[in-house]
Amino acid sequence: MRRLRILAVLFPLALMLMPAFGVTQEIVLVASYGVENWGSTSNAIFTVHPSASSDNSALGQSFILTSENLLLSARFYVFRVGSPVASMQAQLFATDGTAPTGSAIASSQSLEAGTFSTTIGLVEFSFDAANRYAMKSSIRYFVALVAVAATTFDLNNRVNAGYDPTAIH
Repeated sequence: MRRLRILAVLFPLALMLMPAFGVTQEIVLVASYGVENWGSTSNAIFTVHPSASSDNSALGQSFILTSENLLLSARFYVFRVGSPVASMQAQLFATDGTAPTGSAIASSQSLEAGTFSTTIGLVEFSFDAANRYAMKSSIRYFVALVAVAATTFDLNNRVNAGYDPTAIH
């Protein structure tokens, strides 16, 4: 059997993980940082990632695991403003210990931003079998919500992700 784990971190999001060598099939909540911590603060994404502009092209959270796990999915608290036409993904990045570096080491399947609700809620991004990255323990990773392609994506047609501005990041 396989054990699935859910990990939620400070940027109100959740990661669905499976131990790399697990043998049980139960879901275990490792940590939680839910939407009740949101505090009505959000950041907007309205630029395709990566971007040379100063506009946000990605929003996310760093984390460290205490055991080896495979990344199955990531959930973000998001909502749309207007009618964005953009393909969104969750992407996993290595870090230099504090900030993301280089290209994504795993990318989820794409979801269309126009299908997101206009009120904040969890949206899950699944990583298919080819993108289930085996994360090591004691290493800092960064998971980000990014736009990978867009035709209508601007200040009036965007995706917002909730976060807690009072938390220590």
